[in-house]
Amino acid sequence: MTLGKRIKHHRAAKGLTQKQVADYLNLTKNAITAWEKDRSAPSVGNMRLLVEILDITVADLMDASDSFPEIINNTTPTKPKNLNHKPSRLRIPIRGYAQGDYISTGNAVKKPIGFIDLAPSFSNIVDLYAVYITGNSMSPAHNHGDTRLVSPHTPYKIGDTVVIVKKASSDEPETSYIKIFDKIETMKNGQMSLTFSDHDENQTVMICNQKNLEFVHKVLTYNELLGL
Repeated sequence: MTLGKRIKHHRAAKGLTQKQVADYLNLTKNAITAWEKDRSAPSVGNMRLLVEILDITVADLMDASDSFPEIINNTTPTKPKNLNHKPSRLRIPIRGYAQGDYISTGNAVKKPIGFIDLAPSFSNIVDLYAVYITGNSMSPAHNHGDTRLVSPHTPYKIGDTVVIVKKASSDEPETSYIKIFDKIETMKNGQMSLTFSDHDENQTVMICNQKNLEFVHKVLTYNELLGL
């Protein structure tokens, strides 16, 4: 099965039309048709977005004989035909809502609830995603309605703002929060305990057993987004 046929197969299995995939990728329907008919292949950037939309991995689309001719074979630099052409935007997923208030919980979403277009310069941050902030307990640093960019791979340290997702329990569903990471300690039973707090004047503290956390991801600062 060719790359194009695999793209078509997984798109159909996901129940998406060519137009829907094109809209997600900010491309034309003809571009998707060209992929599926093996007249062209997606770029590396578009391949990464495509597998996320189709909820598969790159390995599901590729085999050892596949290639990206427009990237690998085009070794000679060429002058752009249109000097006024604007560079393509990087589209990242919005993963849900992160709540600062411990009582009013946020919503952890597995699949994107939307997308944000960023400048191509952000493409060096792997798996970057966005969350909406709800509540005011992290004000003034993170206000209700703000959007924050999050990296799953950037290490976090004491004092960093992080997005936390707690696993579902008998008392509450899987829930996301935005907090300040304060410390990590080893408990008497040998398990790890993580402590988080808010920005507000009450300095509300949340203590979590590490085994009850789905993940802790770092909210990137302005300087980190600029690569400084």
